[in-house]
Amino acid sequence: MFVRTEREYDTTYKKCIIEIDGASYPATFQEHRLVSEGFDINGNMLVNYTTIRKYVLGKPHFLFKTNLFEVLCDDGHKSMCYMTENKKTLIEVN
Repeated sequence: MFVRTEREYDTTYKKCIIEIDGASYPATFQEHRLVSEGFDINGNMLVNYTTIRKYVLGKPHFLFKTNLFEVLCDDGHKSMCYMTENKKTLIEVN
């Protein structure tokens, strides 16, 4: 597989409400989209689409979470995420 940089882009930030451990938090999210192309063993073109979400909380979370945890967005998207050191940014793991 190979990736073309022009096939990689970020969407604009959107407001949302996310749920972590049963509590709701105002946030914004952005999707990083990556399109990669390649050929299978028969020479057919394969295209792979990967989307990773980044959530930014309105204020830092009261507790730093060291393990992966589930995030449910009000648009119905469910993610397994990790928290960055600033306790405000959550990155989806695919």
